[in-house]
Amino acid sequence: MKKTVCLLFLFLFLLSSCGAIAEPPAIEEIDWQMDAIQDDGGRIIAFDPAHWPESAPESAKTVHMTCEAADGKLEIRDTDSGKSYAGTYRRADRSPDSTRYTVTLNGTDGYAVSAMTTYADESRRPTLIFRIGKYTLHFSGDLLPAQTE
Repeated sequence: MKKTVCLLFLFLFLLSSCGAIAEPPAIEEIDWQMDAIQDDGGRIIAFDPAHWPESAPESAKTVHMTCEAADGKLEIRDTDSGKSYAGTYRRADRSPDSTRYTVTLNGTDGYAVSAMTTYADESRRPTLIFRIGKYTLHFSGDLLPAQTE
């Protein structure tokens, strides 16, 4: 009996832990920093050297952008120029691994996906990918302070 109770508690602990790990990040919970922007041919046309570990083509522009989302509204801001791009988002669906959003940014419709990316060293980081018009924007980030425990 004691062994059965211990196994039951172990099973419940593992089950609850798996759910916490698999939960995809919500777009509102993360301090998003731009990693790179690709054109429709997959070429890197802009990147942030602090967030993009791979080498970028010499023709790529260096930029520093952030993305903030709350209450269905989002803003992507170029922190160097101060220029911002306003838009809206709506959660389209959610799976155990990712959340997909429909988005409109400066009048152009697209979509975004947030998920946890696992790297070769087994580290994990929230990732947000936008596909807007002819461009793919890659963001990564950290939990906002209010969300950490």
